Amino acid sequence: MNDIKALKNQQRDKHPGFDSYLECMTRSLFTGLTVFAFGFSGTYFLQKLLQKRLPYKSNVFILTSSVVGVGFAYKVTKD
Repeated sequence: MNDIKALKNQQRDKHPGFDSYLECMTRSLFTGLTVFAFGFSGTYFLQKLLQKRLPYKSNVFILTSSVVGVGFAYKVTKD
């Protein structure tokens, strides 16, 4: 089931809107992944720039960046 075209052809008769559903889900998931990557990297590098002014140590940077990235990606993917 690695071939998307074969999957679309197989499900076309049973589910008439499957093509558009699959395209919409794929676009949504890749948009969420992109937003996560940009949100994570932006937050991480911003923390690195402001490292001396932040109240927490640098070992929390990845956790904070992950939470921010997941939050942004969830918001974009949900809407």
